[in-house]
Amino acid sequence: MTTEVFSLQHGRQITVRDMRPEDAELLVNLFYHLSPETLYKRFHAVLDNLPEQRVRQMATKLALIDPQLQVALIALHNGHAIGVARLHRIPGTTQAESAIVIQDDYHREGLGTHLLKLLRERALGAGITHLVAMVQAQNHPILHLIHHSGLKSRWRVEQGETCMVVDIRTSGIPKVISA
Repeated sequence: MTTEVFSLQHGRQITVRDMRPEDAELLVNLFYHLSPETLYKRFHAVLDNLPEQRVRQMATKLALIDPQLQVALIALHNGHAIGVARLHRIPGTTQAESAIVIQDDYHREGLGTHLLKLLRERALGAGITHLVAMVQAQNHPILHLIHHSGLKSRWRVEQGETCMVVDIRTSGIPKVISA
């Protein structure tokens, strides 16, 4: 993927590109700009008072991408990471675990929809047909995004989490969904 620039609903110019190992510092900065609620929805854990060394270790690991199994896209505004979309192929299948996280003050501007669209294109190009995600039942933005994407999905609720399997072969994904 080459670098792509597009405008959010409120006119902010966003750059999306593939994650690189040197993006670890951008991920650290993004982590510290996510609300506790967004962190909980993304990582399914309370991450208050996490030592900075642990945050840096996680960011370094997340910035290292195995192109045979993973895709990670980073969204930037004015040189700062504001969102990440990623997938990790489940070996031996045409499925991939997926996740999207967006800095809170960029919610409801179409960034999630755009990242889903780009992630879908990359997944299809890699022979992936289904995205799988464990989503907390109260994570209404992502549930809304998938529900209104035009993509077929199956959902199963287990212990407060929704296991979502999204068939990305179907057409869909409107230009913008405010979630």
